[in-house]
Amino acid sequence: MATVSNPATLSSIKAVFGGTGKLSDYVKGGAYVSSSNPAPISTTVAGLRLSQFNGASASVALTATVSPTSVSGSYGGPTGSVGSATSNSAAVSPAGGTPPYTYAWTYVSGQVMTANTSTSQATTFSYSHQVPSVTVGSISFTGYYNCVVTDSLGATVSTTNETVQLFFVNTT
Repeated sequence: MATVSNPATLSSIKAVFGGTGKLSDYVKGGAYVSSSNPAPISTTVAGLRLSQFNGASASVALTATVSPTSVSGSYGGPTGSVGSATSNSAAVSPAGGTPPYTYAWTYVSGQVMTANTSTSQATTFSYSHQVPSVTVGSISFTGYYNCVVTDSLGATVSTTNETVQLFFVNTT
């Protein structure tokens, strides 16, 4: 992330934020600072000082993607046995925002399962159930989860839903 030099110059501000390099671009409501910006930026060029930009940096929106978007796992055993199926790993890749990030894997819908490392960047999912009879053969459970990523400034983003499918298979 590019940062305005200290002491700030119009050319270093332009390099970080873009624009024409005219001070009027950077006042609140100007071309490069929205009117809703909560920062204490002057509403007039007369009230704006270059020193207000010392160390400033352009923010990059926080985004996150999960990969793969679908995970699965299985447990095989004889009729009536109880076992735990565990999925392969799903991982979140955050970008932008201000590191470090925190993670919270969150249930959305379907079968409630356990996110085994629910506050980590990557997790597996597990669920325990009884193996069905030979006539049934196998059963599956599907749950949907997402991961809420929060950056160090409190910005949050949720990933698209992760599909988790776990199978219980009769092996007798």
